[in-house]
Amino acid sequence: MAKRNNHAQTSARRSGAAGAVLRQILAAQLRRPVGRLLATTSAAALAIGLMTASQGQAATFTCTWTTGASGTWNIAGNWSACNSTFPNNGADNFNATIAAAGTYTVSITNSNIIDNLTLNSANATLSLNSGGTLQVNTLATITSGTLLMNSGTLRNTIVQQTGTNGLRFSGSSSNI
Repeated sequence: MAKRNNHAQTSARRSGAAGAVLRQILAAQLRRPVGRLLATTSAAALAIGLMTASQGQAATFTCTWTTGASGTWNIAGNWSACNSTFPNNGADNFNATIAAAGTYTVSITNSNIIDNLTLNSANATLSLNSGGTLQVNTLATITSGTLLMNSGTLRNTIVQQTGTNGLRFSGSSSNI
């Protein structure tokens, strides 16, 4: 029985010592000048806020086909205001406008996802060729010009035709 009492007394001393250390730490924190405590807390909150704000915020670019000449969608030099790339969502989001005057074809032969598409040039053709896939997350607007399904795929896209020309199929395996 005496051994149990000694063990209980030793445990009480240890927890009492731990409690005393905790009380000393809290007392020291409470003695800090309030201004320094607020500054430390504010700096930590600001750092957390900046880390949170910088994560997951994509930039949006509205890209414009640069000339009235035919070319391939996935060549950065064919687009302006496009962050030195071609329209294809990834780290950033893209809207694409094809409105340059002239008679030309913009060819898609790879997979692309964008937020919005505007086709607004009477003699322009956007051609989805074999192996080409386009997904427009919000809206594809055809005011003027032709969206040619040339054995390519238009995926999960709402197409609004408001003007002349419009959607045309060619080839044997176009997919919408």
